[in-house]
Amino acid sequence: MKAATVIFKLFGFWIALACILPAPALADTIFNIDLGAGNFGNLDQDDTTACADVACGPTAAVNSFVFLQNKYPDIYNSSLLLDNNVNGFDYQDLIDTADALSDPAFMDCAVCFGGTLRSKFISGKQDWIEMRVPGVTVYQDLLNPTWQFLYGELVDMEDVELLFGFYDAAGNRVGGHYVTLTSFMWTDVNMDGVVDVGEGATIGFIDAQTGLPATQGLFQNALGTALRTDYNIGGNVGQTRIDVAVSESPIPEPSTVMLVGAGLGCLLMRRRKRNRVSD
Repeated sequence: MKAATVIFKLFGFWIALACILPAPALADTIFNIDLGAGNFGNLDQDDTTACADVACGPTAAVNSFVFLQNKYPDIYNSSLLLDNNVNGFDYQDLIDTADALSDPAFMDCAVCFGGTLRSKFISGKQDWIEMRVPGVTVYQDLLNPTWQFLYGELVDMEDVELLFGFYDAAGNRVGGHYVTLTSFMWTDVNMDGVVDVGEGATIGFIDAQTGLPATQGLFQNALGTALRTDYNIGGNVGQTRIDVAVSESPIPEPSTVMLVGAGLGCLLMRRRKRNRVSD
């Protein structure tokens, strides 16, 4: 994270603290956020030509680029997607961008016998964004992400991709799949901070396999254990875990802007009150 971003965050924090600004009120047990699947791309990885049915990494990234452009048009405009046919935004632009991202210079989706390594997904996406729109984005990635991270990133209106890991009955990893996160829905019924089986938690995402919105149950065995879904369970896949979460947002992050704005507003109100007293 750039030093300027850290300073901006600290500035906002101390302004809010000086005003004794309380934390935003959230329900203790309900964690629901939906960014709207329609704000994301609908690219099907099978329509790409560079890596075809193993292009889930570039496809998930392209579907998230659409969200960034839709949510932050003043920052990203249409700069993240290619427009080789120079006819405005269309589905072919998604295909062309995913094919370009598949190149060894970016994600190299053929490097691991057909697929995108986690490290190449992260570096490739960052390199692409910085090449197209330099210096305006902050990046995060987390192995074995917590539900708090997923929920918090969506609340902050950040673009998030997930890497599902497929494991056999012996716990050996036998594959993986990238998707683009769109929603998180959970009520912590027993208020234990654990996404228990049976509590009905779900995540929504654009599935790179189809380009369509999908919803999948979310759960974990105990506090601190991996988040899991039933996606692709069957055959030699006995367990699907969320191995990695990758997120991006403009600098500064939206939540930081809100914090600074709330702090400055509070200071202004206090100043007005003092002026009325002195009058």
